[in-house]
Amino acid sequence: MDESELLNRVLASTSITSDVFFAGAPCGEWRMSNADSAGFGATFHLVLEGEAWMHLQGDATGPRRLARGDFAFLPRNALHVLTFTDQAPEALDTHIESVAAAADSAGRTVVVCGKLLLDADAQRFLLAPLPEIVVLPTADRDAPSIASAIVTTMWHEVRGPAPALSVTLNKLADVLVVEVMRHAVRRNMVAS
Repeated sequence: MDESELLNRVLASTSITSDVFFAGAPCGEWRMSNADSAGFGATFHLVLEGEAWMHLQGDATGPRRLARGDFAFLPRNALHVLTFTDQAPEALDTHIESVAAAADSAGRTVVVCGKLLLDADAQRFLLAPLPEIVVLPTADRDAPSIASAIVTTMWHEVRGPAPALSVTLNKLADVLVVEVMRHAVRRNMVAS
């Protein structure tokens, strides 16, 4: 049995539940941190428009630029700060002055942030073998077409005339989480 088939079997017997806790365009000199929940579960960030910078504590490679369409998945919720700049933030708390509606986000960064809820066995089998961060560049022409379609659908949901439904964003995020796991398997990012 190859790794993709094994992944499919494990996922088929697992309940993946995403919980989107932020969707919008943060204004000002913003930062989002997981300092109060680092190490618990998994987190993810999707850049729908603009760019953001991921600062991982202890990462010698420096900040990572996340461009439009990048889905960053942190399987063990490594301590990090997502912010508007490549300059390391002075504080590790979350600071958002205000949030603009995605429909009014011209020239701003629009992000969707969430966490993944899994039972302990699923975390051990699905998340433990993954690196600290996996970035699925959904705007890349080599990205799975389903991932690009999901990001486009999320963008329409966040930007629509009616307020985004959290249940819709959560279910769409579930699919992106599965796609980032499949991406990690295909790119041999999974530890033996």
